[in-house]
Amino acid sequence: MEIVTTPWSFRADAPLAHRPVIAGDHVVLTTARSVYALDPATGELAWQQRLPAAPASAAVVADGVVVLNVGAGDKYGGGADLLGLDAATGVPVWTQPGYGFTGTAATGDGRVLVAARPGRVRAIQASTGSGVWTTDLEEIERDRGEYSHIFSINTPAFAADGRVFVHISTSVCYCLDARDGSIVWRAAHGSHYNSYSAAAMLDGVVYLGTGDGGIVTLSAESGTILGEGGPPWDEVHAAAGWVDPAERSPVIDSAMVISAGAVWFGARNGFLCRFRPGRGLALVDNLPARWGAPQPEPAGGLLLAVWPRGHVAAFADDRLWHGRIRRLATRPAVTGTMFCYGRGRTLLAHDLVTGQGPRGGFHPKPDT
Repeated sequence: MEIVTTPWSFRADAPLAHRPVIAGDHVVLTTARSVYALDPATGELAWQQRLPAAPASAAVVADGVVVLNVGAGDKYGGGADLLGLDAATGVPVWTQPGYGFTGTAATGDGRVLVAARPGRVRAIQASTGSGVWTTDLEEIERDRGEYSHIFSINTPAFAADGRVFVHISTSVCYCLDARDGSIVWRAAHGSHYNSYSAAAMLDGVVYLGTGDGGIVTLSAESGTILGEGGPPWDEVHAAAGWVDPAERSPVIDSAMVISAGAVWFGARNGFLCRFRPGRGLALVDNLPARWGAPQPEPAGGLLLAVWPRGHVAAFADDRLWHGRIRRLATRPAVTGTMFCYGRGRTLLAHDLVTGQGPRGGFHPKPDT
């Protein structure tokens, strides 16, 4: 559904807790007390449902059900509960005690992927809350000796073409069969630092970012490493006119995302980066922040990027507009025409192409 948006705002009963989600006919947002569904074109309230406990992570919507992680749990999400609400009405349809998670994604076939505890991946049927399969990667990684304590799934799983790609903190990527969770392949790459980047796939190639600024490419079919190692960051920085050696940390600190035939990611040196197969790496922008990884959000043929402290910009090939959101409380949710984000108790929706919002717009031209 293409959404034509007139900028709007909506005030909730408490500060917004997590990133909103745009799915189907609704924008779904959560506070510590409630979950709301709004019309994405107007911001009008469709329904509100009180929660039994505060949400522990953002919602995900699949097969007409809003899936929420609610209640207190341990640092891996264990002990919290999964709650399913009818996406059309907000009425609770199921609960799974103790199924809490740390990260999640929809597979496109009515299932939700759950990363739970240090190394467990589950597939949940969204319509019923029942478990379809569980794969315990911690069992496989248990022989890491003194380094076993750092094993975790600290990025969301990525699903595509009937596969599930899980990039874990110990610089290993797994490919699972989305039907039953069986391991198709396992690939360990050469980074000696924790990995923070979720995988992405473009044209049969899986892209991973590493904690030492490297880009790893794998065959999606076999897991064979096609390339790894750091880009020539010194040369790239020099070409961008940035020569301060004290601020060159290239840790890839965001998910890899696909937009307009390119792989985008944020590096801790402050740059939004674009990698085009066959053409290499480009530093696209760093705004005034110059430090802290931006989070890219794909939106059709466009891309929205949000830096620490609320700097934000939209891009096609070049920057369309930029600005700063003060007191930014949540990451934005994005479609091809609009984006919305939390600021305190208020959700604000902007036109993506122009940046125009209910309280004004952003700067339409790049800095000079």
